[in-house]
Amino acid sequence: ALNVPLMRYAEVILIAADAKLVQSNNADAESNMIRERANLGKLSGATMTDLKRERRSELAGEINYRHFDLVRWGDAKAAYSEPAHKFNGATALETKGRDFDPETQHVWPIPPSEISASNNVLKQNEGW
Repeated sequence: ALNVPLMRYAEVILIAADAKLVQSNNADAESNMIRERANLGKLSGATMTDLKRERRSELAGEINYRHFDLVRWGDAKAAYSEPAHKFNGATALETKGRDFDPETQHVWPIPPSEISASNNVLKQNEGW
């Protein structure tokens, strides 16, 4: 049998921290579990801004976590409108950034086959 990781434990901890912060609860323990493993100093009074930085750092380069985080938090439009940057902070592209329309691009279209299979109970997402 193959041992294929579907989700890293660090992501599970960050999901728990996210849920606590959204409910206005303290997420220091979860945030510090991640930071201690990386030999970083402890946080006290972790905020959503702290969590966003932790997720961005911990899950950098992994699949599409960043995109879904930005959409979930409502930060996608602002983040995508900025030009891309290199590791040293210099602008990587000469363009202004990408357009992101949260009215339609926060969800995917529902495949027509799924709408048909539901006997039209499912309705297409607005904008698609």
